[in-house]
Amino acid sequence: STPKGSQQNITFQVPEAFSSFPQKPFSIKHNSNSVATISRSDKLTNNFTISIPEKSSEDITTTFNFLAQLTSDAKSKVTEPKSIVYSFYSENTMFNDVIDYVAKNTSAITTD
Repeated sequence: STPKGSQQNITFQVPEAFSSFPQKPFSIKHNSNSVATISRSDKLTNNFTISIPEKSSEDITTTFNFLAQLTSDAKSKVTEPKSIVYSFYSENTMFNDVIDYVAKNTSAITTD
């Protein structure tokens, strides 16, 4: 969420258990207009920056998603059904999210 008139960058960090993020910056759109760009300047870390190119004339709240996958190390820790709490950081604030890993039916046909 960015308040009206803000042009301050927002940073956030995704847990190291995740990888395979978009390699190039991508835009966040509001009413078909690009209002911010998400980038990761250091491809060796999971630190992201949301850059707001110009001051907004209104308060903006948005949600975005991108696909990621678990690192090999993180996958090796999921050996049975369980819940794992992951900590995310943004602007000196930590928030947690839980992923529930469930047993996979090995006799069913699935796609990834």
